[in-house]
Amino acid sequence: MDNFPETKEQWSMLFERNVILPDCVLALQDNSPNGEVLIKRWYMSDKDSIDRQISDRLDRERYERQMQEEEK
Repeated sequence: MDNFPETKEQWSMLFERNVILPDCVLALQDNSPNGEVLIKRWYMSDKDSIDRQISDRLDRERYERQMQEEEK
């Protein structure tokens, strides 16, 4: 689960109720401005897929704008 639990109280509640106890916990912290280090690393790990999704979204938005202009 990403970003949960965040507080000691949330961890305590999960432990007390025996709910989804992880085998291990990994915490990453990126102190670079705007999280640039991790963002760049994640992007580079799946660059082709991300680029394709961005391109698809831009194409879709461009098409929708053209359709709206034609309707006017």
